[in-house]
Amino acid sequence: MLLNSITVRWVILIAFLVIGILGALLVHDSETAAIERCEKVYTNEVAKIDCWQEVIRGVFVSDGTQAAFDVFERIYREYDTFSNTGCHRHAHRVGDMAYYFDYLTHRDLDRTEFPPNATACGYGFYHGFFEHLIQDNPDPAFVSLTCAYMDERLKATAPGMRQTCYHGSGHGFLLARADTLVDPREWTLRDFVDVPLAQCESLPDASPFEISECRQGIYNVIVDWMSDEEYGFTYDRESPFRICDSEAYERQPDCYYEMAQKVDGLSNHDPAKAAAIAQTAKRKDMQSTIMTVAVSGMVQHRPKEDQQQLLASCRTVPEELLHACIVSLAGGLVEHGTSSGDFEHVFAFCEESGMTETEQTICYEGLYSSISRFVSEAELQTACAKGQRPELFCRFVAEAEAGT
Repeated sequence: MLLNSITVRWVILIAFLVIGILGALLVHDSETAAIERCEKVYTNEVAKIDCWQEVIRGVFVSDGTQAAFDVFERIYREYDTFSNTGCHRHAHRVGDMAYYFDYLTHRDLDRTEFPPNATACGYGFYHGFFEHLIQDNPDPAFVSLTCAYMDERLKATAPGMRQTCYHGSGHGFLLARADTLVDPREWTLRDFVDVPLAQCESLPDASPFEISECRQGIYNVIVDWMSDEEYGFTYDRESPFRICDSEAYERQPDCYYEMAQKVDGLSNHDPAKAAAIAQTAKRKDMQSTIMTVAVSGMVQHRPKEDQQQLLASCRTVPEELLHACIVSLAGGLVEHGTSSGDFEHVFAFCEESGMTETEQTICYEGLYSSISRFVSEAELQTACAKGQRPELFCRFVAEAEAGT
């Protein structure tokens, strides 16, 4: 399917208008009745999800972003069809709403509502919001000012805001570039990515890590286009990382990271098969990264389960990939859950899964590296000081505090 970026934006706007009409009707029902109707009336998975998005949209229009995201979290908790089908992508759609129906009504970030729980599902809400904001303002200086503002405003409840802002900006740079490419003869990888990559690399005040996040945002859109066969792109199932080997060396890790997003499906959600795919990569130093991304994606499709099946498969992978596999189980549980401050199920997984001490240590490492995007270091330090967290986990908190 060939859709240019401008067409996609019109599709989004028209969809929101339709959703708005249906949502307005749904809000006359009780919230519970409207949510339950989606489950009862529709048997098709996509139709159910669209219906729930209509409910969220109705609440958004009537009561604002916070109320809408509370409904988002409720549907996530109560319906596996919603939580197991990529909640990051679902949260993107709420971010779309926030941009088009909140921000664009006044074009003032100070007046735009950003709920504390909107970090749910790997900050998907913010990815959706930032990609449209930067698509309309594709200027590196604007990005740096915006990311600094958002971090200062929200870092207490969203410690990963700067990282998220720069990643979403990569989306926006690429979509803005796509808006200019109306001739299919120009639809080559180089035509699409060279300008946005240069914009990422010219970001003032951005650290190397943040520049990398911006580049990842670009390649993330490319791999989605490949998956959806847009702009003539297709995902190379036989050699998924071949495209990355033609990129400049310093850009290759970001390309590898994003091409690995589809390895979960390519491996039929089996870590052992993902390990075999990772080992085909030309750059051997990227195999652990591929494994990390793939296994985290597998968790996204079963975030409420105990992960024992995935853990069992992790134990069969080559020794050099075991660490990445277990790290990703814990990290994936954090990233693909809701973010009402309840990560007890992840601690329970690390504590109660029959792991060896070495495996537990790896599990807590993955838990710490991800939870620090959602919970401030000060909160983690206080919890450890009060003995509320396991000693193995608190070692990582102490190491971060000491700067080691």
